[in-house]
Amino acid sequence: MPRNLNPGTVGCLVFFEKSRKCQAQSLPDGSQAPKKMPRLPRIHINGAIYYVTAKSTDQQPIFKDKADTKAYLDLVKKYKEQHHFKLFSFNLLSDRLHLLIETGEDATISEIMHDLNSLYTKYFNGRYERHGHLFESRFKSVLVEKATHLLKMTRFIHTEISSPNDPCSSFLIYKASQNPSTELPLELKEIDLKAEINEVLEFLIDKDHGAYERYCLEGDAEEMKSLEKSLRRASILGSPYFMAQAKNRIARYIPPQKEEVLKVRSFAKRNKSLLIMAGTAALLATGSSVYLYVSRQNLQTHFETVLQRREKEFKEKIRFENRSPIALTELEGTQWQMEMIALPTVEGEEPFKDMISFKNGSVSSEYFNARGFNSTPITTQTQDNGVVVWQTVQLNMNGDRLSWRGLWSGDAMKGVVSFHAVGQKPKNISFYSVEWSYADGTHGTR
Repeated sequence: MPRNLNPGTVGCLVFFEKSRKCQAQSLPDGSQAPKKMPRLPRIHINGAIYYVTAKSTDQQPIFKDKADTKAYLDLVKKYKEQHHFKLFSFNLLSDRLHLLIETGEDATISEIMHDLNSLYTKYFNGRYERHGHLFESRFKSVLVEKATHLLKMTRFIHTEISSPNDPCSSFLIYKASQNPSTELPLELKEIDLKAEINEVLEFLIDKDHGAYERYCLEGDAEEMKSLEKSLRRASILGSPYFMAQAKNRIARYIPPQKEEVLKVRSFAKRNKSLLIMAGTAALLATGSSVYLYVSRQNLQTHFETVLQRREKEFKEKIRFENRSPIALTELEGTQWQMEMIALPTVEGEEPFKDMISFKNGSVSSEYFNARGFNSTPITTQTQDNGVVVWQTVQLNMNGDRLSWRGLWSGDAMKGVVSFHAVGQKPKNISFYSVEWSYADGTHGTR
């Protein structure tokens, strides 16, 4: 379903950047354009992907021929390997580009895009003997919930073209993955998206050859239009729980605006007695609510402290000098007792134990198996530091979804499983290994 969208601003991951004031701009017909979203700090959130767009200055071409697209994709390949990020889809058009990226632990989205676009600008300016900026301002991004939007976001990017067979799109790579007879141009043959494509295809109901192509071409027009509108207006996209989690993380990095603080102080000085009276009444009316809030905050803080301690233990365990010379070297045939900690917590909720088993290239969980989630194959990727990243997606008969992502090195394992029950808010559960054993009962430790 071809479209011609003009995605709006912005996104989120580490880097502290000042927000810009929202400004309404007049359109040619005299109406007011939507206000631009302020630039948010780019913080890393597990289970998130980044929809990234970059446009040329003055709508001049960014890619004039196949040599240009190959040059950009060569850079993508280089930095994908260097920064260990996932690229789920891309679309290189004449005057703009679209990328769907999941960052790793080695680089932020800002670092990735700076490396890509700055080096490509140098290449482009050198080849065409020009100077100055090639891209309009900086890139724009939207932070998107992976578990709920990964499949539809790849379709959105792949249909932002005049034809789904555009050689500058990863659509052909997806098509070739299901139909080996599909011919790929040289520049696409050198981009390895096998792991990412397998992860995306797990979300398809139909698994036959050509299923993804049908999914893209038969997309609901109203659904696509609604998604385009959301991406143009929002900086965060996902379930209410995911958006609340992201906003809470962002709030930690944005200090109060000085002007707003001065206004509050000025108002307080002029209306001191009124504020005291109103505040007293509010406290009397909501005393029990405040108590519950504080109790939940204390519980939340306690479990955050537990997570920080487990994280420190994991990092210490996988340090090279602390690794055992007889440490575990493969997951196959092992089972791991895990401490499972869900955040945010609710009153009365406690960490619980689970047993995760690896057999025949698949993973299963005793806790979730009892809830209808069967074992599924895992994909693995070894990072430069030797840590193995494994991932999988599991569905039950009710349509509930689990998205697993684990990090394993020797005798230590940690990770996050995102539990998305139909009609409910998704919940992230962190897990840390307590001990492991082989199927024959031989034991290891945390």
